[in-house]
Amino acid sequence: MFRNKSTCPSCSQRIDALDVDCPYCHTHNVEYDKIGLSPNAINVKWIYQLIFFLVGWLGLQIIGTIVQVLTLFIAGVSAEEYLTRIDLVGMNQFVIYGNLFLVFAILLFFSKGYKQLLRPLKSWKTYVFGIVGFGAALGLSIGWGAIQSIFNDSTSANQSMVKAIVLEYPALSIVFLCFVGPICEELTYRVGMFGLLRRWNRVAAYLISIFVFAFIHFDVSTLLNVLQGDPTPLINELWNFPSYLIGGAVLVTIYDFFGFGASSIAHILNNLISILMIIFTRYAGQ
Repeated sequence: MFRNKSTCPSCSQRIDALDVDCPYCHTHNVEYDKIGLSPNAINVKWIYQLIFFLVGWLGLQIIGTIVQVLTLFIAGVSAEEYLTRIDLVGMNQFVIYGNLFLVFAILLFFSKGYKQLLRPLKSWKTYVFGIVGFGAALGLSIGWGAIQSIFNDSTSANQSMVKAIVLEYPALSIVFLCFVGPICEELTYRVGMFGLLRRWNRVAAYLISIFVFAFIHFDVSTLLNVLQGDPTPLINELWNFPSYLIGGAVLVTIYDFFGFGASSIAHILNNLISILMIIFTRYAGQ
């Protein structure tokens, strides 16, 4: 059901419904117009959308495991000690995202998605809607933060880890956490997951991709704390969970209507402002 095959009315060849034009006779595909996709989205074949998602989601975990095992061996530290070594954890994050970005670059080349990626960057609308998306995400996050602060003012484990890494490696954090990371996540959860699910059902694509994007920022290990009689870490994660739902909702909407360039700019600006604030607060307090 995800393949969305169509028949070209001119040459009768079976084609992908997301092909703007028939790849055989180059006649415009009217089925593409009915789907209502953004002309600036990266609409590659369904198999590549699946691969993009699996590479970004499963591949990230596989690469992360390999890098961590190598680090434990080379640095000669235990798994428990590794978690306390922000210098090692941070550097590993950069290595992981760097390798993932390289894999995505190869996929974009073979899927010819790079052509669709570069085209919107020539339009001023991409930048305007990217900034608007960032503003919407920021405003909604501030609103939720104000509500959250009334009942719970703690940060999530993910935010605490990011802050520690940024303070350890400010320059590398700007490169990898502000630019490389967001682009990898946009390719994974918007181009890959959302693009694939949208072939099946638009509402389901929104709901599933928003939840999954938020869940990858959720610290599942807090469930173990509950079993040990300490529910506080889990409660903190649940209070911070809506902020990721908001971010995911804004980014997928921007991608659906205005394309990859706009959602990537919104994502990059969101991370960039957050990280610059961490750096500024650190040095302003000295």
